[in-house]
Amino acid sequence: MCDENSHETNDKWIEIAEKIRIIYDEALNYHPQFDGYEKGTEIKQADTILIGYPLQFPMNESTRRNDLNFYVAATRKSGPAMTYSMFAINYLDIGDKSDANRMLERSYKPFIRQPFNVWSEVDEGDEFAGN
Repeated sequence: MCDENSHETNDKWIEIAEKIRIIYDEALNYHPQFDGYEKGTEIKQADTILIGYPLQFPMNESTRRNDLNFYVAATRKSGPAMTYSMFAINYLDIGDKSDANRMLERSYKPFIRQPFNVWSEVDEGDEFAGN
């Protein structure tokens, strides 16, 4: 057991962490989704921006902003709601309240169903909603 003043280290997690490779494109100043990713190619969700928050990987603010702006534009419209909430948190983290608010609204408004304000996991405009 650990007490409040000590931390046990799990050697397996350290070994895994040391093997994680975060790709960086110096010319475009952003983090490609994967080796060979072409900027603008549609993606399902905003997993790459998670290196900003919650991972808090050190990078220039310009790189973080580019990551956000590039992936907002590339995320498919039927992406999951939590994608937009992560965009909101990351924009807020860099002090961009306007884009944070825009992403926050995108993270919940399309998923609310009237007349009882029931939450749905599917965007009302989603082509996969079974319409």
